[in-house]
Amino acid sequence: MQINWKKVAASPGYKSLKAACIKNIKEDQDIALRHGGSPFRSKAELRRLFVWVIGRATHYAYKQDRPIEDILWAWESDRGNQWWFGYYSNHKQPKLLTYTSRYRACNSKLRSKKKPVKWPAAYKKTMARQARYKRSL
Repeated sequence: MQINWKKVAASPGYKSLKAACIKNIKEDQDIALRHGGSPFRSKAELRRLFVWVIGRATHYAYKQDRPIEDILWAWESDRGNQWWFGYYSNHKQPKLLTYTSRYRACNSKLRSKKKPVKWPAAYKKTMARQARYKRSL
């Protein structure tokens, strides 16, 4: 899946997110100048969250096979008038998991790449173990 970043940058969801981030940076700097101190949050912290949001939207685009513009717009329209930092830092966008890795056992413990687990054998062992446990009760 190719992402056209020029199209993403021109999308309304990206523009809304970027405008909220820039507005937050300017407000923090204005407050710091008026009251003679440091801003509440540094530019680096705000930028880090902005990059995290774009990365998570890219992750959703790959996993759901949807355009990233639609995902950003859906999140921004859901955010409404909430503060963008608070909305996205509460992790309302969890990482989407897929269980297609051949290195995952049935009990979801990671196995090493040197000893991959074959799904049918591991599944049979797990089911047999559960059946023995149920019989022993």
